Amino acid sequence: SLPVTPDPLTSLSGLVVDEQSMTVEGATVVATTRGLTAELFLMPDEITAVPDPVGGTPDAIKVSSAPSMIFQAVNPFGFPELMPFDDPHAVIRLRGTLDVPAAGVYSFNLFAFPAGRLTINGVRLIDLSTLDESMTQFASNTVTLPAGDLPIEIVAAATLGSSLVRVEWGPEGGR
Repeated sequence: SLPVTPDPLTSLSGLVVDEQSMTVEGATVVATTRGLTAELFLMPDEITAVPDPVGGTPDAIKVSSAPSMIFQAVNPFGFPELMPFDDPHAVIRLRGTLDVPAAGVYSFNLFAFPAGRLTINGVRLIDLSTLDESMTQFASNTVTLPAGDLPIEIVAAATLGSSLVRVEWGPEGGR
């Protein structure tokens, strides 16, 4: 057997009670989280472009309900022990679902330093994969999407302990 210790940041425990604080026997609770799964991949060698981490094993995984992807001597996902400045090459993959309220044409903007890419519903929409450590890169694109929860993936590079990725989206021609 293998002992399992619940993670206090991701585990729930307790009783279901009614309005009179009486235990509800046989009740089932389902907890769902909204946010993105952040996976950190440390690269053994220097990278010049964002590699595809498919099939790789992440060095760390976190869930972020409000991802802020700016690394500059600060680590928003709790990976500081894995992002030393003397081992500067890493890839961060954010995955989750995008709640599209209505079918239609949507515009996406991607800001990335030094590099990144955006995939929506299995389609690589924006690709800024070549590293450019001299400036923040920007690209935009439009796509027709169905309504509902669609898979989103953002992959970004981190070099010398710094990375930035920002995604903006909305209906075409609107905010």
